[in-house]
Amino acid sequence: MSKLIILTKSMLKNNIRSFDSYFWAFIFPVVLFVIFVMIFDNINYSEDLSFNSLKAGIVYEKKLTGFGKTIISQMLKHTNFKTENINTLDEALNELKNKKLDIIIYFPDDFSLNLNSSLFGIKQKEANVDIYYVEGRNNSEILKEISKIFFEYSNIEIIKNVKKIKEPEIKKIAIDSKDVFRYRDFLFPGILIMSIMSIGFFSIPYDILFSRDSGINKKMLTTPVNGFTYFLSILLSDLIIVMLSSIFLFLAGIIMHVSSEFFSVRFFLLYLFSIITIFSFGLLITAFSKNISSTMSILNILFQIFMFLGGLYFPVFNIPWAIKWIVYINPITYLVEGMRRTIGMNISPISNAWLIIVPMLWIIMSFMAFSIKYRKVMGYE
Repeated sequence: MSKLIILTKSMLKNNIRSFDSYFWAFIFPVVLFVIFVMIFDNINYSEDLSFNSLKAGIVYEKKLTGFGKTIISQMLKHTNFKTENINTLDEALNELKNKKLDIIIYFPDDFSLNLNSSLFGIKQKEANVDIYYVEGRNNSEILKEISKIFFEYSNIEIIKNVKKIKEPEIKKIAIDSKDVFRYRDFLFPGILIMSIMSIGFFSIPYDILFSRDSGINKKMLTTPVNGFTYFLSILLSDLIIVMLSSIFLFLAGIIMHVSSEFFSVRFFLLYLFSIITIFSFGLLITAFSKNISSTMSILNILFQIFMFLGGLYFPVFNIPWAIKWIVYINPITYLVEGMRRTIGMNISPISNAWLIIVPMLWIIMSFMAFSIKYRKVMGYE
């Protein structure tokens, strides 16, 4: 055990000694995450922003009467969004939280009385209207602004010498963060997976192949340290680098206010599962490699394909089937989707079972291939 620890420390120091290794492992993932969040976080990919899709729930605490009924009914007829009458405010709030409505327009029980009294000059009282919306949900905020414009239009239509409809009181509704799409929450697992890939795809194969081609592995056979201990030290040193890189990313996530679900036990288990899957893929490629230069070239191509067709940065399930099949055999697709589902994001049509089965098949296949070719890969024969 002491030999393994000493070798691991030596490999770790060697790997992070150069600025290039430090930059790509620790700095680049954080910088990429911050830049992407700053650029794309205000873009909502999960909602259809066409006016025809917007829907307002109308709640009358008491049925409207007189001119108030005529004015409001005519106003709602000329809207360019859908409306639906809801019996109670509680029922409407529940539908708003479940995304069945985008806003609620609530007319209190004294609305008709106050408006009709003002119109006939009996007494000057403001007719109140409340608008409920969800902060952070694009459709909800857009329809809130549209509704305010319609009420301003109503005020123009009402006779000028009577009291106008009071500007609607805007009320924000607090909902679970799982119900609101935020690009930073979509992106965070993708950047985390990318940082693991940079080690699993490049560092592990390079360290093993360099040791083999330079004869280090054979020389280790003449020392008290056996070859398998040396192999484990390579994996452990790269694992530590991944962990350190992830710590930097989690700190950035805290600063950028990502979902607290990313700090749950379930997410951590999926994170470890992702490390095993990606590391095993690096070993799979190493098992069939002949030299460093050709292997690293192949891995560069595979890295780009797996990264962009794995949905790390953007959804990839609307692409043509000519390349969509790569999405479905790509283990990265399943790993990042599994992480996103811990916060309630269901981006793909893949069932939960396949999110585990497909990466597990890659792990089994990779370890079997590497085990069969272990002695040849390490240069012992």
